[in-house]
Amino acid sequence: MDLNWANPAVEQEIYRVVDFWVTQGVDGFRFDVINFLTTDGIGPDNPEENGEQRHEFDINQPRLPETLQRLCAHVRAQGDYFLIGEIGSEDPDVLSRYQSPQLMDVVFNFNIGSQKTFDVSRLFSQLTGDTPVGTLPAYDLQKVDDSNFLLSVSVPGWKDDELEIETVGGNLHISGKRQETDASTDSGERWIYKGIRRANFQLSFSLPEHAQINQAQLDSGILKIAIHQEIPESEKPRKIAIENQGRVIEHKV
Repeated sequence: MDLNWANPAVEQEIYRVVDFWVTQGVDGFRFDVINFLTTDGIGPDNPEENGEQRHEFDINQPRLPETLQRLCAHVRAQGDYFLIGEIGSEDPDVLSRYQSPQLMDVVFNFNIGSQKTFDVSRLFSQLTGDTPVGTLPAYDLQKVDDSNFLLSVSVPGWKDDELEIETVGGNLHISGKRQETDASTDSGERWIYKGIRRANFQLSFSLPEHAQINQAQLDSGILKIAIHQEIPESEKPRKIAIENQGRVIEHKV
């Protein structure tokens, strides 16, 4: 059963509920599925698609932002309260629509992990613009001695001609690009399950000054890169001896 937020009496009653909990000493409010509030009047039933309800008439209705602004303003007029809004969507554009200084402090999708189309790597890319963490290979960086380092990158299943190592402007770039034709996909095999990741990748590292790549070797799925740092003698730290000749410095008065 939906509350008809288009009715001013309903909105005022919600304010009274908020006021009651303010008197109880709460620090904030969480408002559930706020993009499903009925602000345009009770409409027709949603259509059904493949046995499931398709939200068409009861979601992101007109006048919803204005209604939420009034609700948030009513709460904030009584003090510094933290407002959280649950959104029935995993779309970052929809989520950001309800978060602002005039709206919610934080928004989230409570059931985001159970969404059929949920993909944490895709969501990470949409929110940050960066390569999903899950597509990057794991690596270890070891300091062998004062001048030598060993970078080990886990690349199981990759061949040496699919990997590329280059240094540009003091940065080390390691990339993997699958060959256009893969015998395993052209053989006509029928896959029951295929979970081995085949995504291309690129790792980047900032090299210390005077560092150079001495050797790269691929062995048992581990790409080992030897890094040598040769610091010129003129730039190495030096201890300066302090001479004490017992001289007395006189000051003029």
